[in-house]
Amino acid sequence: MKTRNVSLIVYTYAVLINALCKENRLNEARDFLEQIKNSSIIPKPFMYNPVIDGFCKAGNVDEGNVILKEMEEKRCDPDKVTFTILIIGHCVKGRMFKLHSNGC
Repeated sequence: MKTRNVSLIVYTYAVLINALCKENRLNEARDFLEQIKNSSIIPKPFMYNPVIDGFCKAGNVDEGNVILKEMEEKRCDPDKVTFTILIIGHCVKGRMFKLHSNGC
């Protein structure tokens, strides 16, 4: 994008990340999240949610949890969509009973 002199703003990143996730190119989407971490852009949950959703649907809920932690470190408050994605991911992996038994 920089080679074409296109300025990357929050919505540009969000569209790119969402498109990559729809094509199951999760590692590339993850790379864009890394670029955001190193930029002055203030991240929003709608930028992270497609990546978390993609990893959860691919069976990698643990990576979704890592991304959630990164969101919080960047002071990007997860929204109800973020938590819904992770809850569904944990249910699919059969972890909900474990969470419930631990008092969560």
